[in-house]
Amino acid sequence: MDLQRRNSFDTAIQLQYLDSALAFDPSFANVYAVKANVLRGSLVDRAGGRALDTEPAALESLALENAAKALELDPKSTRAYLAVGAIHRTFWRWNDAMSAFERAYDLSPNDVAALSSLAGLLSWSGQHERAISLAERAVELDPASPTSRWNLGVTLAQAGRAAAAVDVLRKAAAMDPTAGQIRHWLGLMEAASGNPAQALLELQAVERLGAPLTNPTLTAGLLYSYSRIDRSDDVARLAADVENLAASGPVGAGTWALMYLALGDSDEAHRWLDAAVQKVERHEPDAGFLNLMTIKTNPHANPVLDEPRFRKLRDRIGALD
Repeated sequence: MDLQRRNSFDTAIQLQYLDSALAFDPSFANVYAVKANVLRGSLVDRAGGRALDTEPAALESLALENAAKALELDPKSTRAYLAVGAIHRTFWRWNDAMSAFERAYDLSPNDVAALSSLAGLLSWSGQHERAISLAERAVELDPASPTSRWNLGVTLAQAGRAAAAVDVLRKAAAMDPTAGQIRHWLGLMEAASGNPAQALLELQAVERLGAPLTNPTLTAGLLYSYSRIDRSDDVARLAADVENLAASGPVGAGTWALMYLALGDSDEAHRWLDAAVQKVERHEPDAGFLNLMTIKTNPHANPVLDEPRFRKLRDRIGALD
């Protein structure tokens, strides 16, 4: 199902459609699986929407309940196992997440979503070679998909292979020039590859597309990318936007940490990163999950993040046993 790629990620609309489908056919396992993932996703900022200001434990329980119902109806539901894995990943139980994603992959080794989900967690966990292999397989299976190429580009970036990431991300951007997330990562990797002029063009294109300016996580990610090419005025401008967005809803600790890193305030960045790590160790989701992953993987090779005090915190984010 591609419901989550429609309706601008409006959680209420998605749940309304899903509940209508279940009222029509309460035995449709994949609908329960999608509903579980929608509920889980409502805790994390992403393109087109912000994390819900709702009690996380209640959403976690409801998400797991729907995933369990999907597995009750279909014990071999790949979508259900992907939902279970995503829930555990969001709540920082990464061993459980890895088991669920591996099960989904075992059930459907040629499923692009299963390949991408497992590759993503492997990449965040530092298992880069297998992650890249799985992401490459997803592109082979779905060569017309810019999203699959974007996933591969990000996986290469997180492995420290900036030049290879640029090549893949340029192809993805050519396939869909309106995809802000692709253009953003391309800009970041152009910067990491020593191409500041090209990076600036990509980041400005992202702003013209508009989506990040309504979302603190993506706005902070963009201002951080500007900081990598020394665009201090743009960093300050977008930092003010994050502050304004914070007045209307919660901003994740990972987002604040990345923003202060971009502003050059390493002490404040460290304070917020420590707050994020404390949430990780309490198994509490953070709305700035994506920015925490940027800090954890350091695809831009920021030397500040390799200082011992930052390295120690980064190693505690989502670690596997």
